[in-house]
Amino acid sequence: MGDLNDTPDSDSLLPLIGNGSNLTNVMVLDEFESDGREGTHGNATASGKLDYILLSPKLVELVERAGVEMHGVWGWKEWNSFPTFS
Repeated sequence: MGDLNDTPDSDSLLPLIGNGSNLTNVMVLDEFESDGREGTHGNATASGKLDYILLSPKLVELVERAGVEMHGVWGWKEWNSFPTFS
């Protein structure tokens, strides 16, 4: 688990998340609770996917419920904010 500071299409992440890896990104599991946004940074679009929770096959079998706390990641789009500060 961690902030790998790279997007899923990065060559450096291929050993962890590429086709040859046996690790599973928790965000693809049915047990993962999400609002449909793929990213974890900025406005949470797919290009903002920088954080990963990768599970071994044995851990995948044990998952009952999963999620990522992303309160505030896209807050500027979701909540009204003050127009100015003075």
